[in-house]
Amino acid sequence: MATAIRAQVVAQLDALFKKIKTTAGYNSNLGSYVFWWRDTPLQVSELPGVVLRDTVESTVRAIGQHEHALAIEATILIESSDSGATARNIIADVIKALGTNVSPNVCLGGYAEDISPVESEVMEVEHEGIKGYGIDLKFTVTYATPPFDPYTQA
Repeated sequence: MATAIRAQVVAQLDALFKKIKTTAGYNSNLGSYVFWWRDTPLQVSELPGVVLRDTVESTVRAIGQHEHALAIEATILIESSDSGATARNIIADVIKALGTNVSPNVCLGGYAEDISPVESEVMEVEHEGIKGYGIDLKFTVTYATPPFDPYTQA
């Protein structure tokens, strides 16, 4: 059975986020706890952690292909003992990781054409009496397929 290109893009993003560890030259170990579409709260033992979602996908017709813009949303939580500086360093880690996958490098294993710059927001959060920081990130991955063929890369 063939795998949709969107699924390949998500798999590549999953692997990319899981590489964000201090042993790989990053400032955090965000890659230790990467989840997709998780609907239960992260536990303190899972911090810092990220929940990723592939949300809206817009598609336009181009000459001989469909160009897809897939919105990715990330919610990152860090412990209250960490600081706003930690939150900013984690944002920098994500930007660095994504940057290893844009031109002139191969983008997400060759499944994508580009990744947009990251939009971010940091906020203080509280859940069940525990305070911490939350980071919302958004970026877009673009990729192409032949018209009405989501399983083949254009």
